[in-house]
Amino acid sequence: MNTIKKLFDEKLTPAISKQVADRNIITARREHIEYSRQGFLKKIEGAQEAIKALELSLDNKIIEGKSAEEPLSKLNIRQGELQAYERQIQRLADEDTEATIAERKANTALSAALGAALDSLRPDVQALVEGHLEAALAVLIAFENAGHGAEAACGVELPKERDLTVYRFLNLGDHFKRLGAWLEGCGEDMSAIRRREVRQQWAGKNKIAA
Repeated sequence: MNTIKKLFDEKLTPAISKQVADRNIITARREHIEYSRQGFLKKIEGAQEAIKALELSLDNKIIEGKSAEEPLSKLNIRQGELQAYERQIQRLADEDTEATIAERKANTALSAALGAALDSLRPDVQALVEGHLEAALAVLIAFENAGHGAEAACGVELPKERDLTVYRFLNLGDHFKRLGAWLEGCGEDMSAIRRREVRQQWAGKNKIAA
């Protein structure tokens, strides 16, 4: 609904903007860490392949009785690179552990801020619901008052059985049953289950996300 969207845009989004920004900074940091880790994993793979090739070259030089100084020097360099890459991977893992803890704390803070922001919207939502319910009640009252006025103007009264049916809308009772998922004082778990069921039914009927 546009009214609810406006409420969220004007009140909820600003209320949680700092917590969202704080969490997103940490999330971006973790993404950067993972990007760097993947880069070093590729470097490790390249170094390992180079070491295998250099070890083969070194073996051949030794077997052939030729100088092994060059492949040995390159092998030492490559092994040093491999060890450096592996140490960097460990440093990145340590950084990610710290970032994961920070992200968890940031999500906790965001959850608390979101809950408080939603709670602050309850009076607005209640006023909207009361307004719609009052409007629905006004329609029913106006219809029955007009009906009785028509009876008086015609100088007749409806038979009791007709009076019991024409002014009541029992087929609308399902709407109030569904509203009960939000309005009735049932247990928290049962209320959550009922609200989810009604939202899913509504989504299927109106082709929207529940």
